[in-house]
Amino acid sequence: MTVQVECVRDADGVAVIRAWGAPFGPAMLDAFEARIDECLADAATIGVVLASAEDGFVGLMDLDWLHGAAAGPRESLEAFVERAAALAARIDASRKPFAAAITGDARGVALELALACHRRVGAQGAGYSVGFTDLRLGLPPMLGTGPRLAARLGREAALKLLKDATALTPSAALKAGLLDELLPAASVAAEVARWVVLAAAQRGQRPAEAAIAATVACAPDGASDAAKREFVDIARGPVAQDMVRTLGLSVAAANRLASRPAGIATRAFKRVGVLGAGLMGSGIALVCARAGMQVTMVDMSIEAAQRGLAALAKQEASGVAAGRLDAAESQATLARISPTARYEDLDDVDIVVEAVFEDREVKAEATRRAEAAAG
Repeated sequence: MTVQVECVRDADGVAVIRAWGAPFGPAMLDAFEARIDECLADAATIGVVLASAEDGFVGLMDLDWLHGAAAGPRESLEAFVERAAALAARIDASRKPFAAAITGDARGVALELALACHRRVGAQGAGYSVGFTDLRLGLPPMLGTGPRLAARLGREAALKLLKDATALTPSAALKAGLLDELLPAASVAAEVARWVVLAAAQRGQRPAEAAIAATVACAPDGASDAAKREFVDIARGPVAQDMVRTLGLSVAAANRLASRPAGIATRAFKRVGVLGAGLMGSGIALVCARAGMQVTMVDMSIEAAQRGLAALAKQEASGVAAGRLDAAESQATLARISPTARYEDLDDVDIVVEAVFEDREVKAEATRRAEAAAG
């Protein structure tokens, strides 16, 4: 994959950096670091916006590279982590204002880079997520983010977020303090650039205050060094290695359709039928509904189908209460799921997923009835 890091400076002197084409590994760090350092050294650049590209905000961790690097010489991985953490520290400590314009996924190391910025503005609505999801792979934050986040949100709030691998919706991320503001997607970039201009003007008028703020923003050296050593130790350990391989690399291969037969075009689906409203069926229905699809969830009786939806509603309510989900978005998700016992309601779906009871005859009957109704 070819790394692309674009840096465009507008008439006001605000540099907008976008990175895409590859996950966050040595090649991306080389290119990204070079652009950041150019902006810091350029007197004509008053501030920087790190903006989302098509692949999301900066990019997720390069698991292929990490899995190999963690199994190799310790010094190589340490050097990479040291450089990446130092880059985040330079952004955090910069007297030039840095802001993150987030309109795509900002998870794991991408979120850490956004948190090194002085302001984070996200796009309103669903469609992307924010969170410390690398924890699902057994990996802690890499860029000295723990002390940095604790300094801004308080120790308890920071600890709660860092130990939760949930991918938050934009609204939930705003409530949690990971984002500072949500705006319509079309206006995020312009508004963030405007904030950078104002922040740069204020810093120019009060250089002493800016220097103090930059100093306080930096994580203590001891805590930062300990966090970097901890990441290398854990990444090289058997638990993280196994989790990265199984939950990261294997899932990524499935998501990019690595085993898909050649010559068969992909399709997009808007209406989904799910056979079965049990634990698996309702879970599939929820994932589809969160992706914006209309779901017809069929079970043997309307009561069984409604129980499946009720269980999802209880699960969603728990997420809202814990601050992981936005209440309005959760209600909209549930509203996309229609429980039914009528196979005839599958007449307009684009695809059917079978998740009924594990009995060959029951599955065969459900499949036969679905095929007859769905066409």
